[in-house]
Amino acid sequence: MKKKLCVLLVFLFIVCLFAGGFIVKRNYTSTVKYGFQPLVDKLYWGMPLTKIEKALSIKNNADGVVYSYNNPVTTINLNKKIKVFGYYAAVSLEVYDKPREEWYPYKSTYLAGVKLTYDDMDGKKIKDNIIKEYKSDGNDWIDLLKNNCTTWLSSDKVKDIKPGMKKELQNYWNMLDEHSSSAENNSLFSIKKDENESINKLLLVYSDKGAVVSFSGETALQINQIATH
Repeated sequence: MKKKLCVLLVFLFIVCLFAGGFIVKRNYTSTVKYGFQPLVDKLYWGMPLTKIEKALSIKNNADGVVYSYNNPVTTINLNKKIKVFGYYAAVSLEVYDKPREEWYPYKSTYLAGVKLTYDDMDGKKIKDNIIKEYKSDGNDWIDLLKNNCTTWLSSDKVKDIKPGMKKELQNYWNMLDEHSSSAENNSLFSIKKDENESINKLLLVYSDKGAVVSFSGETALQINQIATH
C-alpha cells in the first residue's frame, strides 16, 4: 500500500512539473539579449514609450525629465545621471514613432538608441574603460569635424542567433526586402545578409573635454520586436 502511495505521489509530482512548465511557456514573452544592451536598468531595445515611462516612472516636463520631438524621434533627457564606464553620464533615450506602413506588423513606438554624455573630463578615460569592459580596442577614425571617434562592433553576430529566432528574423528581413521601396523609417529596416555581421554597435566621440557614447539597437531591436509580439 505504501509503495503504491509513493508511486502515485511521484506521478502527481511529475504531472505538476509538466503542467507548470506548460503554463510558464504559454504565458512567456521576453526580450532576447543579443549584442550591446541599453545599459539603463529596466530598459530593452524595442521597448514602447508607454512601458519606458512606467518602468522609469517618468513623464514629460516632470521632475526634470524633458522630451524633445524631431520627426520621427522623441528624445527623452532623463533627470538622473548614471555611472557607466567608471564615470557619471547624462542619459538620453531615442524613441521612434510607431511605423505608419500598413504592411508592417508591429505597431508601437520603440526604443532604438541610448546616448551617454560625459562633461568636463578627459574622454580618453571613457575609451580606456570601454576597451577594458569589452576587451576590444575598437576601430578608431576621425569624423568631418575632426572629432576623435571609435566604433565597437558587438561580439554577437548574426550566425550566433539561435536557429528558431534566426528563421523568424529571416522571414522579417524578407518582408522588409519585399517592401523596401515603401519603407519610411530606416531605423527598423536594415537587413544583414552576411552571417559574420555584428548584431549592433556602439560609437564613442571624445575629446579632452568630454565624451558621448551612443548605443544603437539595430538587429537586437528587430529580434525584440519579434520576441515580444
